[in-house]
Amino acid sequence: MRSGKKIPLAMSSVVLLAILASCSGGGDKADTSTSGAELEAWVSNEKVTSEAYLFSEIEKEFGVNINVKMRGVGAQDYVDKLNVQISSGEIPDWINDYAVNVGLFDKYVEQGILAEVPVEMIKANMPNYMAWVDKYKEIFKGDPFALFERNGKNYTIPTANPDLTKFLVMYYRQDWLDAVGIKKTPESLAEMEEALVKFRNDDPDGNGQKDTYGYLGIQKDPMWAFSPIYGAYGMYPGLWTEKDGRIARDEIDPKMKEVLTLLNDWYNKDLIDPEWVALDFDQARNKIISSKVGATWQNINAGQEGTGWYAPIKDVAPKASWALSPGPTGPNGDHGIMHFNPIAGMGIMFGKQLEKNPEKMKKYLQIFDKVNNDIAWLEKRSYGEEGKTFKKENGGYTWLPPYDKADERQKLGLGEARFPTLEPPFLDVYKENELLPTAKDREYKIKAQTIATGKYDLLTPFSKPEYDKVSTKLTDLTTKAYTDFITGKRPISEFDAYVAEWKKLGGDQAMEEAQQIYDKVYK
Repeated sequence: MRSGKKIPLAMSSVVLLAILASCSGGGDKADTSTSGAELEAWVSNEKVTSEAYLFSEIEKEFGVNINVKMRGVGAQDYVDKLNVQISSGEIPDWINDYAVNVGLFDKYVEQGILAEVPVEMIKANMPNYMAWVDKYKEIFKGDPFALFERNGKNYTIPTANPDLTKFLVMYYRQDWLDAVGIKKTPESLAEMEEALVKFRNDDPDGNGQKDTYGYLGIQKDPMWAFSPIYGAYGMYPGLWTEKDGRIARDEIDPKMKEVLTLLNDWYNKDLIDPEWVALDFDQARNKIISSKVGATWQNINAGQEGTGWYAPIKDVAPKASWALSPGPTGPNGDHGIMHFNPIAGMGIMFGKQLEKNPEKMKKYLQIFDKVNNDIAWLEKRSYGEEGKTFKKENGGYTWLPPYDKADERQKLGLGEARFPTLEPPFLDVYKENELLPTAKDREYKIKAQTIATGKYDLLTPFSKPEYDKVSTKLTDLTTKAYTDFITGKRPISEFDAYVAEWKKLGGDQAMEEAQQIYDKVYK
C-alpha cells in the first residue's frame, strides 16, 4: 500500500504465527514492571482452566495472574457474548476473533470501545511480531497498520493466516485411477475428462454396478462447486480479483461461456453427480466418504489418512487413497482453485480502559509477542513439557502416559489453551509444519502446500457498502443462472442477458466502488 492512502477493512475466514532468533527457549527474563497484573484469557471449553499448562507457564515466566473466562463455543457465540458484555459496560481487556468483521470494528471505534494501540508501542514491545510482519509483508501490501487506521490512529495488532493462500487442492481417488488403468494423476482438462468418464462407466469400485460418478464439488453453490474447472480457464467467480490493473468479477466475464458449456456437456454425459444441486458441505462430504465419487476438491488436510475430513472413507473402501492435484490445466495453461484472503479478521484489539493503563497493554504485547513466536512456547502450547507430557522421536512428537489419553491432555489444556486466542494470531507456515505430530504429517502437508495454487478475494478485508447493499441479490441471481446453465434448464446463449441483469441489480455500482478501493490499496 502506498503511504497516506487509507481504507476501511474487514474479515475473511481461518489460522496464524512467527519467529526471531533473539527470542528462543524462554531464557530471556520477563519485564516485571507490572508484576502481578491480572490478565484475561478466553477459552471455548469450560474444562480448560487457569491451571492449564500454558497459562501456568505464562504466569511463572511473566509474573502475572491469568483469569480464564468462557468466550462461547462458536464465532457467533463469541460475538453475542461480547456485545452483551459491552452493552453492560464490561469491556474485555482484549478482543480477537475472525467473526469480528469490519462492520463491528468500525462500530467499536465509533462508540469509543477500543483503545488506541500506538504503532511505536507495538514496535518497541513486539520485535518478533515485527519480524513476522516483514516476512509476510506482501500479504499486508507493505504497512499493515495503514489498513486498519481510523482517524489517524491505530486500534489493533494486525494478524494474518498465510496458510490460507496454500490451502486447497483437488483430490482424485488414486485406487480408482489404478482400477481403470490411468497411470498418472490427470493434468489437463482432457485427461480429467477421460478419468471422469471411466469413473462413471468402468466400475472403478468393482461392485458390478453403474453407481459411481466422476465429479462432485464441495457444495451446491456453483461458484464453489466447480472451482477447479473455472481455474483451468483462469476464472474465479464470486471473488474480487485483478486483471490488467482493473478489478474483476469473473462470473460476468464472457470467457465463462466456454467453461459453462464444458460443464453442461459433462452434466449431460452424467459425469457430475446430479445430486450436487441440493447438497450442503456435510452432505457432499457424505457422498465422498461413501465411495461414490472419484474427484472433488477440499482443504489440504482433508485427504490425510487417519485424521483428514475424508478419512472415514476407509470404513467403506479400505483400499481408498487420494492423489492430489492443483486442478486441471486449461487451454491457456491456467490452473488453480479459489482460496481465502490471509488477512484473517481485524486483529487483536484492546478495550478502551487500557489507554489509562499503558503498562498493562505493554505487558500484553510482550506476552503475545513471545508465546506466539518463540518455537519453545509454541511447543508448550501444543504438547506441554518435554519429558513429562511428550518426547521427541522419529522426527515427531509422542505422548507419554498418562497424556497419551485425550482426557488427561485436556486437563492441562494441551492444544486448547492459547493466548490470546483460539488460533495462532501470527502464523508462520514453516514453524507450524515443524510442530506437526509426525514426520509423515509434515511430509504430507508440505507436499500439499507445494501443489496448492489459485487466487483469493483481494477485497475481503475491506468495507464495501455499495456491494453490501446488493450482494445477496447478485449472489442469488448468479447461483440460479449458473445452476440452470450447467443443468441445461437455461441456454448458455442467454449468458449476456444474465450479465445485463447482474449490472442492473447494482453490479455496476459495486464494480465502481471496488475499483476505487483497489486503486487506493494496490496502486
